[in-house]
Amino acid sequence: MAATKTPTPHYEYKKWQLAALSVLIPAAYGAATLSALVESVAAAFLSVIPDSASALFLILLLFTLFRYGLIGAAAGYLRTGQNRGGLWIATAGGGIMGIVTFFVANIFLKLPVNVGQLLFVLVESLALALVSGLVVGWAPRFPFRQTMPLGSLLYLAILAPVALANDFRVGVVTEAYFLAIMASSWALLAGLGGQFSFAHMALMAIGAYTSGLLGRDFGVPPLPGIIAGTLMAGLVGLIIGVLCLPLRRAYLALFTIAFSEIIRIVLITEFQYTEGSNGLQLVHLFPVGGFGDYYVMLFMFAGSLTLMYVLANSRFGMFWRAIREDQEAAAAMGVDVVRYKVMLFVITSMIAGMAGATFYHTITIITPTNIEILIMSTVIAMAVIGSLEILAGAAIGAFVLHISLELLREIFLPTWAVNALVSVGIPATERIQFGTWRFVLFGLLLMLTLRFARNGLLFPIFERFSGSSEARKATVSKRNQGPEAIETEAV
Repeated sequence: MAATKTPTPHYEYKKWQLAALSVLIPAAYGAATLSALVESVAAAFLSVIPDSASALFLILLLFTLFRYGLIGAAAGYLRTGQNRGGLWIATAGGGIMGIVTFFVANIFLKLPVNVGQLLFVLVESLALALVSGLVVGWAPRFPFRQTMPLGSLLYLAILAPVALANDFRVGVVTEAYFLAIMASSWALLAGLGGQFSFAHMALMAIGAYTSGLLGRDFGVPPLPGIIAGTLMAGLVGLIIGVLCLPLRRAYLALFTIAFSEIIRIVLITEFQYTEGSNGLQLVHLFPVGGFGDYYVMLFMFAGSLTLMYVLANSRFGMFWRAIREDQEAAAAMGVDVVRYKVMLFVITSMIAGMAGATFYHTITIITPTNIEILIMSTVIAMAVIGSLEILAGAAIGAFVLHISLELLREIFLPTWAVNALVSVGIPATERIQFGTWRFVLFGLLLMLTLRFARNGLLFPIFERFSGSSEARKATVSKRNQGPEAIETEAV
Protein backbone atom coordinates (compact mmCIF):
# COMPACT_ATOMS: atom_id res chain seq x y z
CA MET A 1 0.00 0.00 0.00
CA ALA A 2 1.41 3.38 -0.99
CA ALA A 3 2.13 5.77 1.85
CA THR A 4 -0.13 8.81 1.95
CA LYS A 5 1.58 12.17 2.16
CA THR A 6 0.26 14.58 4.76
CA PRO A 7 -0.78 17.82 3.02
CA THR A 8 1.00 20.99 4.08
CA PRO A 9 -1.34 23.20 6.16
CA HIS A 10 -2.32 26.51 4.57
CA TYR A 11 -3.68 29.48 6.50
CA GLU A 12 -5.46 32.44 4.98
CA TYR A 13 -3.63 35.75 5.28
CA LYS A 14 -4.82 39.24 4.56
CA LYS A 15 -2.73 41.41 2.25
CA TRP A 16 -1.71 43.79 5.03
CA GLN A 17 -0.47 40.83 7.09
CA LEU A 18 1.73 39.58 4.25
CA ALA A 19 2.92 43.15 3.63
CA ALA A 20 3.93 43.51 7.29
CA LEU A 21 5.83 40.22 7.21
CA SER A 22 7.59 41.09 3.95
CA VAL A 23 8.82 44.42 5.36
CA LEU A 24 9.93 43.04 8.72
CA ILE A 25 13.29 41.43 7.85
CA PRO A 26 14.60 44.09 5.38
CA ALA A 27 13.74 46.86 7.84
CA ALA A 28 15.45 44.96 10.67
CA TYR A 29 18.54 44.51 8.50
CA GLY A 30 18.60 48.21 7.71
CA ALA A 31 18.25 49.18 11.37
CA ALA A 32 21.02 46.76 12.39
CA THR A 33 23.31 48.14 9.68
CA LEU A 34 22.54 51.66 10.83
CA SER A 35 23.34 50.83 14.46
CA ALA A 36 26.73 49.42 13.47
CA LEU A 37 27.68 52.20 11.05
CA VAL A 38 25.78 55.18 12.39
CA GLU A 39 28.72 57.60 12.28
CA SER A 40 29.83 56.77 8.75
CA VAL A 41 26.24 56.76 7.51
CA ALA A 42 25.69 60.17 9.08
CA ALA A 43 28.78 61.58 7.41
CA ALA A 44 27.75 60.16 4.03
CA PHE A 45 24.09 61.14 3.97
CA LEU A 46 23.78 64.30 6.04
CA SER A 47 25.54 67.51 5.06
CA VAL A 48 24.36 69.33 8.19
CA ILE A 49 24.46 67.10 11.28
CA PRO A 50 21.93 68.10 13.99
CA ASP A 51 23.23 69.00 17.41
CA SER A 52 21.06 66.37 19.09
CA ALA A 53 22.31 62.81 18.76
CA SER A 54 18.77 61.48 19.19
CA ALA A 55 17.50 63.72 16.37
CA LEU A 56 20.32 62.50 14.13
CA PHE A 57 19.54 58.89 14.84
CA LEU A 58 15.81 59.43 14.33
CA ILE A 59 16.37 61.01 10.91
CA LEU A 60 18.69 58.20 9.83
CA LEU A 61 16.39 55.53 11.24
CA LEU A 62 13.35 56.86 9.38
CA PHE A 63 15.31 57.08 6.12
CA THR A 64 16.75 53.58 6.58
CA LEU A 65 13.42 51.98 7.46
CA PHE A 66 11.78 53.72 4.49
CA ARG A 67 14.40 52.51 2.02
CA TYR A 68 14.60 48.91 3.17
CA GLY A 69 10.88 48.79 3.83
CA LEU A 70 10.21 49.68 0.18
CA ILE A 71 12.40 46.75 -0.90
CA GLY A 72 10.40 44.34 1.23
CA ALA A 73 7.04 45.87 0.30
CA ALA A 74 7.76 45.62 -3.43
CA ALA A 75 8.93 42.02 -3.14
CA GLY A 76 6.02 41.06 -0.90
CA TYR A 77 3.42 42.66 -3.19
CA LEU A 78 4.79 40.92 -6.28
CA ARG A 79 5.01 37.60 -4.43
CA THR A 80 1.50 37.62 -2.94
CA GLY A 81 -0.76 35.09 -4.58
CA GLN A 82 1.91 33.93 -7.05
CA ASN A 83 3.23 30.43 -7.59
CA ARG A 84 6.82 29.36 -7.01
CA GLY A 85 8.02 31.12 -10.17
CA GLY A 86 6.76 34.42 -8.78
CA LEU A 87 9.68 34.37 -6.33
CA TRP A 88 12.11 35.45 -9.03
CA ILE A 89 9.79 38.25 -10.17
CA ALA A 90 9.51 39.43 -6.56
CA THR A 91 13.29 39.29 -6.12
CA ALA A 92 13.90 41.29 -9.28
CA GLY A 93 11.21 43.83 -8.36
CA GLY A 94 12.60 44.36 -4.88
CA GLY A 95 16.14 44.67 -6.26
CA ILE A 96 15.06 47.33 -8.76
CA MET A 97 13.22 49.20 -6.01
CA GLY A 98 16.38 49.19 -3.88
CA ILE A 99 18.50 50.60 -6.71
CA VAL A 100 15.96 53.29 -7.60
CA THR A 101 15.55 54.38 -3.96
CA PHE A 102 19.32 54.58 -3.45
CA PHE A 103 19.85 56.50 -6.69
CA VAL A 104 17.05 59.01 -5.96
CA ALA A 105 18.31 59.56 -2.41
CA ASN A 106 21.85 60.27 -3.60
CA ILE A 107 20.60 62.75 -6.19
CA PHE A 108 18.43 64.48 -3.57
CA LEU A 109 21.36 64.71 -1.15
CA LYS A 110 23.75 65.69 -3.99
CA LEU A 111 26.13 62.80 -3.30
CA PRO A 112 28.29 61.16 -5.95
CA VAL A 113 27.37 57.68 -7.16
CA ASN A 114 29.95 55.17 -8.45
CA VAL A 115 29.64 51.75 -10.03
CA GLY A 116 30.92 49.93 -6.95
CA GLN A 117 28.20 51.42 -4.75
CA LEU A 118 25.49 50.51 -7.26
CA LEU A 119 26.71 46.91 -7.51
CA PHE A 120 26.77 46.53 -3.74
CA VAL A 121 23.29 48.06 -3.35
CA LEU A 122 21.96 45.81 -6.14
CA VAL A 123 23.28 42.61 -4.53
CA GLU A 124 22.08 43.75 -1.10
CA SER A 125 18.61 44.63 -2.42
CA LEU A 126 18.26 41.36 -4.35
CA ALA A 127 19.21 39.34 -1.25
CA LEU A 128 16.71 41.18 0.94
CA ALA A 129 13.97 40.91 -1.69
CA LEU A 130 14.63 37.18 -1.99
CA VAL A 131 14.25 36.77 1.78
CA SER A 132 11.02 38.80 1.74
CA GLY A 133 9.65 36.66 -1.07
CA LEU A 134 10.48 33.49 0.83
CA VAL A 135 8.83 34.84 3.99
CA VAL A 136 5.62 35.65 2.09
CA GLY A 137 5.67 32.18 0.50
CA TRP A 138 6.27 30.33 3.78
CA ALA A 139 4.05 32.46 6.04
CA PRO A 140 0.69 30.80 5.13
CA ARG A 141 2.02 27.49 6.47
CA PHE A 142 1.87 28.96 9.99
CA PRO A 143 -0.92 30.83 11.81
CA PHE A 144 -0.53 34.59 11.75
CA ARG A 145 -0.81 34.81 15.53
CA GLN A 146 2.42 32.75 15.73
CA THR A 147 4.34 34.13 12.76
CA MET A 148 3.93 37.85 13.40
CA PRO A 149 4.87 37.80 17.12
CA LEU A 150 7.94 35.66 16.41
CA GLY A 151 9.00 37.99 13.61
CA SER A 152 8.44 41.00 15.84
CA LEU A 153 10.55 39.46 18.63
CA LEU A 154 13.38 38.82 16.18
CA TYR A 155 13.06 42.38 14.93
CA LEU A 156 13.26 43.79 18.46
CA ALA A 157 16.24 41.57 19.23
CA ILE A 158 18.07 42.91 16.18
CA LEU A 159 17.36 46.48 17.28
CA ALA A 160 18.27 45.85 20.93
CA PRO A 161 21.91 47.11 20.76
CA VAL A 162 20.63 50.46 19.53
CA ALA A 163 18.24 50.79 22.47
CA LEU A 164 20.70 49.49 25.06
CA ALA A 165 23.49 51.85 23.96
CA ASN A 166 25.85 50.44 26.56
CA ASP A 167 28.53 47.76 26.22
CA PHE A 168 27.76 46.28 29.64
CA ARG A 169 24.05 45.96 28.91
CA VAL A 170 24.73 44.44 25.50
CA GLY A 171 27.08 41.97 27.20
CA VAL A 172 24.38 40.97 29.69
CA VAL A 173 21.88 40.29 26.90
CA THR A 174 24.53 38.38 24.93
CA GLU A 175 25.12 36.13 27.94
CA ALA A 176 21.36 35.73 28.25
CA TYR A 177 21.28 34.25 24.73
CA PHE A 178 24.01 31.81 25.75
CA LEU A 179 22.07 30.71 28.84
CA ALA A 180 18.91 30.43 26.74
CA ILE A 181 20.70 27.98 24.43
CA MET A 182 21.91 25.97 27.42
CA ALA A 183 18.49 25.89 29.09
CA SER A 184 16.56 25.00 25.92
CA SER A 185 19.02 22.24 24.93
CA TRP A 186 18.82 20.83 28.46
CA ALA A 187 15.02 20.97 28.19
CA LEU A 188 15.30 18.99 24.95
CA LEU A 189 17.32 16.35 26.80
CA ALA A 190 15.29 16.22 30.02
CA GLY A 191 11.86 17.49 29.05
CA LEU A 192 11.56 15.67 25.72
CA GLY A 193 13.82 12.67 26.26
CA GLY A 194 13.51 12.23 30.02
CA GLN A 195 17.30 12.07 30.55
CA PHE A 196 18.34 14.05 33.65
CA SER A 197 21.97 15.10 33.28
CA PHE A 198 24.25 17.37 35.33
CA ALA A 199 27.03 17.32 32.72
CA HIS A 200 25.65 20.00 30.42
CA MET A 201 27.93 22.80 31.64
CA ALA A 202 30.92 20.43 31.72
CA LEU A 203 30.30 19.51 28.08
CA MET A 204 30.04 23.22 27.33
CA ALA A 205 33.43 23.74 28.97
CA ILE A 206 34.95 20.89 26.94
CA GLY A 207 33.94 22.73 23.77
CA ALA A 208 35.30 26.05 25.03
CA TYR A 209 38.59 24.64 26.38
CA THR A 210 39.16 22.62 23.20
CA SER A 211 38.80 25.72 21.06
CA GLY A 212 40.91 27.82 23.45
CA LEU A 213 43.77 25.31 23.69
CA LEU A 214 43.87 24.82 19.92
CA GLY A 215 44.06 28.58 19.48
CA ARG A 216 46.73 29.10 22.13
CA ASP A 217 49.03 26.16 21.35
CA PHE A 218 48.52 25.68 17.60
CA GLY A 219 47.29 29.07 16.40
CA VAL A 220 43.93 27.71 15.21
CA PRO A 221 41.48 30.56 14.36
CA PRO A 222 38.21 30.80 16.33
CA LEU A 223 35.89 29.31 13.68
CA PRO A 224 37.79 26.01 13.18
CA GLY A 225 38.31 25.92 16.94
CA ILE A 226 34.57 26.23 17.56
CA ILE A 227 33.91 23.38 15.11
CA ALA A 228 36.56 21.23 16.84
CA GLY A 229 35.11 22.07 20.27
CA THR A 230 31.62 21.11 19.09
CA LEU A 231 32.86 17.76 17.78
CA MET A 232 34.87 17.08 20.95
CA ALA A 233 31.82 17.76 23.13
CA GLY A 234 29.81 15.39 20.94
CA LEU A 235 32.49 12.70 21.24
CA VAL A 236 32.56 12.97 25.04
CA GLY A 237 28.75 12.92 25.05
CA LEU A 238 28.85 9.74 22.97
CA ILE A 239 31.18 8.06 25.48
CA ILE A 240 28.96 9.06 28.41
CA GLY A 241 25.87 7.91 26.55
CA VAL A 242 27.30 4.52 25.65
CA LEU A 243 28.40 3.98 29.26
CA CYS A 244 25.32 5.22 31.11
CA LEU A 245 22.23 5.41 28.93
CA PRO A 246 21.59 1.65 28.84
CA LEU A 247 21.02 2.07 32.62
CA ARG A 248 18.20 3.84 34.46
CA ARG A 249 17.84 7.62 34.77
CA ALA A 250 19.21 7.80 38.34
CA TYR A 251 22.54 6.32 37.25
CA LEU A 252 22.90 8.96 34.53
CA ALA A 253 22.32 11.76 37.06
CA LEU A 254 24.85 10.31 39.53
CA PHE A 255 27.43 9.64 36.83
CA THR A 256 27.16 13.14 35.34
CA ILE A 257 27.52 14.79 38.77
CA ALA A 258 30.77 12.87 39.29
CA PHE A 259 31.89 13.58 35.72
CA SER A 260 31.33 17.33 36.10
CA GLU A 261 33.33 17.44 39.34
CA ILE A 262 36.17 15.40 37.79
CA ILE A 263 36.36 17.80 34.83
CA ARG A 264 36.37 20.82 37.15
CA ILE A 265 39.13 19.37 39.36
CA VAL A 266 41.24 18.42 36.32
CA LEU A 267 40.91 21.96 34.93
CA ILE A 268 42.08 23.41 38.26
CA THR A 269 44.96 21.02 38.97
CA GLU A 270 46.40 20.75 35.44
CA PHE A 271 47.25 24.44 35.46
CA GLN A 272 50.29 24.01 33.19
CA TYR A 273 47.82 23.27 30.37
CA THR A 274 44.59 24.96 31.42
CA GLU A 275 45.92 27.94 33.45
CA GLY A 276 44.01 26.59 36.46
CA SER A 277 41.90 29.01 38.46
CA ASN A 278 43.35 31.98 36.56
CA GLY A 279 41.33 30.96 33.52
CA LEU A 280 42.23 30.17 29.93
CA GLN A 281 42.51 33.13 27.59
CA LEU A 282 40.75 32.79 24.23
CA VAL A 283 41.15 34.80 21.05
CA HIS A 284 38.37 37.33 20.52
CA LEU A 285 35.80 36.32 17.95
CA PHE A 286 36.15 39.62 16.06
CA PRO A 287 39.35 41.68 15.78
CA VAL A 288 37.41 44.96 15.91
CA GLY A 289 34.73 46.30 18.21
CA GLY A 290 31.02 46.65 17.58
CA PHE A 291 28.02 44.47 18.12
CA GLY A 292 29.32 41.44 16.25
CA ASP A 293 29.41 39.26 19.38
CA TYR A 294 25.81 40.10 20.15
CA TYR A 295 24.55 39.22 16.68
CA VAL A 296 26.55 35.99 16.56
CA MET A 297 24.94 34.76 19.78
CA LEU A 298 21.51 36.01 18.71
CA PHE A 299 21.53 34.09 15.43
CA MET A 300 23.17 31.06 17.05
CA PHE A 301 20.32 31.06 19.56
CA ALA A 302 17.70 31.39 16.80
CA GLY A 303 19.38 28.72 14.67
CA SER A 304 19.86 26.21 17.48
CA LEU A 305 16.29 26.68 18.74
CA THR A 306 14.98 26.16 15.20
CA LEU A 307 17.07 23.00 14.85
CA MET A 308 15.79 21.67 18.16
CA TYR A 309 12.18 22.30 17.16
CA VAL A 310 12.74 20.52 13.84
CA LEU A 311 14.15 17.52 15.71
CA ALA A 312 11.39 17.60 18.33
CA ASN A 313 8.69 17.55 15.63
CA SER A 314 10.39 14.86 13.54
CA ARG A 315 10.26 11.09 13.73
CA PHE A 316 13.12 11.18 16.25
CA GLY A 317 11.13 13.46 18.52
CA MET A 318 8.24 11.01 18.49
CA PHE A 319 10.61 8.21 19.55
CA TRP A 320 12.14 10.36 22.30
CA ARG A 321 8.70 11.18 23.72
CA ALA A 322 7.75 7.51 23.66
CA ILE A 323 10.95 6.61 25.54
CA ARG A 324 10.29 9.34 28.09
CA GLU A 325 6.77 8.10 28.81
CA ASP A 326 7.51 4.36 28.95
CA GLN A 327 10.71 2.96 27.53
CA GLU A 328 9.59 -0.66 28.02
CA ALA A 329 6.48 -0.03 25.93
CA ALA A 330 8.58 1.83 23.34
CA ALA A 331 11.02 -1.09 23.13
CA ALA A 332 8.10 -3.51 22.75
CA MET A 333 6.91 -1.44 19.75
CA GLY A 334 10.29 -1.83 18.08
CA VAL A 335 12.06 1.40 19.12
CA ASP A 336 15.81 0.99 19.66
CA VAL A 337 15.76 2.71 23.05
CA VAL A 338 19.50 2.91 23.72
CA ARG A 339 20.29 4.12 20.20
CA TYR A 340 17.85 7.03 20.33
CA LYS A 341 18.80 7.97 23.89
CA VAL A 342 22.48 8.12 22.90
CA MET A 343 21.60 10.11 19.77
CA LEU A 344 19.73 12.71 21.83
CA PHE A 345 22.55 12.97 24.36
CA VAL A 346 25.14 13.49 21.62
CA ILE A 347 23.06 16.16 19.86
CA THR A 348 22.49 18.17 23.04
CA SER A 349 26.17 17.76 23.98
CA MET A 350 27.22 19.22 20.63
CA ILE A 351 24.82 22.14 21.01
CA ALA A 352 26.24 22.85 24.48
CA GLY A 353 29.83 22.59 23.22
CA MET A 354 29.13 24.90 20.29
CA ALA A 355 27.44 27.48 22.52
CA GLY A 356 30.27 27.41 25.05
CA ALA A 357 33.05 27.63 22.47
CA THR A 358 31.36 30.57 20.74
CA PHE A 359 30.31 32.52 23.82
CA TYR A 360 33.66 32.32 25.61
CA HIS A 361 35.39 33.53 22.46
CA THR A 362 33.31 36.69 22.88
CA ILE A 363 34.39 37.30 26.49
CA THR A 364 37.91 35.85 25.83
CA ILE A 365 38.30 33.89 29.09
CA ILE A 366 36.86 30.78 30.74
CA THR A 367 37.54 29.51 34.26
CA PRO A 368 36.70 26.25 36.08
CA THR A 369 34.14 28.12 38.21
CA ASN A 370 31.92 28.31 35.12
CA ILE A 371 31.11 24.59 35.43
CA GLU A 372 30.36 24.33 39.14
CA ILE A 373 27.28 22.34 40.14
CA LEU A 374 25.69 25.58 41.37
CA ILE A 375 25.85 27.04 37.85
CA MET A 376 24.42 23.85 36.37
CA SER A 377 21.63 23.90 38.95
CA THR A 378 20.84 27.50 38.01
CA VAL A 379 20.46 26.54 34.34
CA ILE A 380 18.16 23.65 35.31
CA ALA A 381 16.10 25.94 37.53
CA MET A 382 15.74 28.47 34.69
CA ALA A 383 14.46 25.74 32.38
CA VAL A 384 12.03 24.44 35.02
CA ILE A 385 10.65 27.91 35.81
CA GLY A 386 10.18 28.70 32.11
CA SER A 387 8.74 25.39 30.96
CA LEU A 388 10.57 22.10 30.82
CA GLU A 389 8.21 20.67 28.21
CA ILE A 390 8.41 23.65 25.82
CA LEU A 391 11.81 24.55 24.38
CA ALA A 392 10.96 28.20 23.76
CA GLY A 393 9.57 28.44 27.30
CA ALA A 394 12.85 27.19 28.78
CA ALA A 395 14.79 29.63 26.58
CA ILE A 396 12.62 32.62 27.52
CA GLY A 397 12.78 31.62 31.17
CA ALA A 398 16.59 31.62 31.11
CA PHE A 399 16.71 34.88 29.16
CA VAL A 400 14.32 36.80 31.42
CA LEU A 401 15.63 35.37 34.70
CA HIS A 402 19.27 36.15 33.85
CA ILE A 403 18.45 39.76 33.02
CA SER A 404 16.26 40.02 36.13
CA LEU A 405 19.09 38.74 38.34
CA GLU A 406 21.40 41.38 36.88
CA LEU A 407 18.83 44.14 37.36
CA LEU A 408 18.33 43.11 40.99
CA ARG A 409 22.00 43.64 41.81
CA GLU A 410 21.22 47.28 42.45
CA ILE A 411 17.93 49.19 42.34
CA PHE A 412 17.60 52.98 42.33
CA LEU A 413 14.41 54.35 43.89
CA PRO A 414 13.01 57.73 42.83
CA THR A 415 13.06 60.50 45.40
CA TRP A 416 9.29 60.46 45.95
CA ALA A 417 9.39 56.73 46.78
CA VAL A 418 12.19 57.24 49.31
CA ASN A 419 10.29 60.12 50.94
CA ALA A 420 7.11 58.01 51.09
CA LEU A 421 8.91 55.12 52.80
CA VAL A 422 10.65 57.42 55.29
CA SER A 423 7.37 59.16 56.11
CA VAL A 424 5.84 55.85 57.27
CA GLY A 425 8.89 54.99 59.38
CA ILE A 426 10.72 52.67 56.96
CA PRO A 427 14.41 53.57 56.55
CA ALA A 428 15.20 53.80 52.84
CA THR A 429 17.82 55.17 50.48
CA GLU A 430 17.81 55.85 46.77
CA ARG A 431 20.22 52.97 46.20
CA ILE A 432 19.29 49.42 47.28
CA GLN A 433 21.77 46.58 46.77
CA PHE A 434 20.33 43.06 46.89
CA GLY A 435 23.65 41.23 46.36
CA THR A 436 23.24 37.52 47.00
CA TRP A 437 19.72 38.08 48.33
CA ARG A 438 18.48 38.11 44.76
CA PHE A 439 19.18 34.37 44.61
CA VAL A 440 16.85 33.94 47.59
CA LEU A 441 14.09 35.48 45.48
CA PHE A 442 15.12 33.19 42.62
CA GLY A 443 14.86 30.13 44.90
CA LEU A 444 11.48 31.28 46.19
CA LEU A 445 10.21 31.61 42.63
CA LEU A 446 11.44 28.08 41.88
CA MET A 447 9.63 26.71 44.95
CA LEU A 448 6.38 28.42 43.96
CA THR A 449 6.71 27.12 40.41
CA LEU A 450 7.23 23.54 41.57
CA ARG A 451 4.24 23.81 43.91
CA PHE A 452 1.68 25.62 41.76
CA ALA A 453 2.88 25.40 38.12
CA ARG A 454 4.80 22.18 37.62
CA ASN A 455 4.85 22.59 33.84
CA GLY A 456 6.45 26.01 34.18
CA LEU A 457 5.14 29.54 34.43
CA LEU A 458 5.05 29.99 30.65
CA PHE A 459 3.26 26.74 29.84
CA PRO A 460 -0.31 28.21 29.93
CA ILE A 461 0.77 31.14 27.76
CA PHE A 462 2.32 28.88 25.13
CA GLU A 463 -0.71 26.59 25.20
CA ARG A 464 -3.02 29.47 24.41
CA PHE A 465 -0.59 31.01 21.95
CA SER A 466 -0.17 27.78 19.95
CA GLY A 467 -3.82 26.74 20.12
CA SER A 468 -2.93 23.33 21.59
CA SER A 469 -5.49 23.67 24.39
CA GLU A 470 -8.31 24.06 21.84
CA ALA A 471 -6.96 21.10 19.86
CA ARG A 472 -6.82 18.98 23.02
CA LYS A 473 -10.41 19.86 23.92
CA ALA A 474 -11.55 18.97 20.40
CA THR A 475 -9.69 15.64 20.57
CA VAL A 476 -11.21 14.78 23.95
CA SER A 477 -14.70 15.70 22.77
CA LYS A 478 -14.35 13.47 19.71
CA ARG A 479 -13.02 10.68 21.89
CA ASN A 480 -16.01 11.02 24.20
CA GLN A 481 -18.44 10.99 21.30
CA GLY A 482 -17.51 7.39 20.46
CA PRO A 483 -18.88 5.71 23.61
CA GLU A 484 -21.93 7.99 23.55
CA ALA A 485 -22.72 6.98 19.96
CA ILE A 486 -22.38 3.30 20.82
CA GLU A 487 -24.73 3.69 23.80
CA THR A 488 -27.25 5.52 21.59
CA GLU A 489 -27.20 2.75 18.97
CA ALA A 490 -27.62 0.14 21.69
CA VAL A 491 -30.71 1.90 22.98
